[in-house]
Amino acid sequence: MLKSYSDKRLHTQLLFFKTLFDVEWARSKVEADCKRRDLPLEAAATHLEADEAALFGALKQQVVSALEPSAFDTVDLKSLFRRLF
Repeated sequence: MLKSYSDKRLHTQLLFFKTLFDVEWARSKVEADCKRRDLPLEAAATHLEADEAALFGALKQQVVSALEPSAFDTVDLKSLFRRLF
């Protein structure tokens, strides 16, 4: 058997999905962009219905639960600096 998709590519794809489904992150990006461009923030552009928000929340949670066991997000500083001390 050969890996057809590397661990790093999978991790990068999961991080993309995490930002794609993170409503608060997207809302803050839109607000920052509107401030930067000196444009009014349209309330309709940032409003989600309750069922839509719940769906995005569930999708984000599923991605986060897939990312939690990953070792790509953690750095063991103790082992990294072990030789210095």
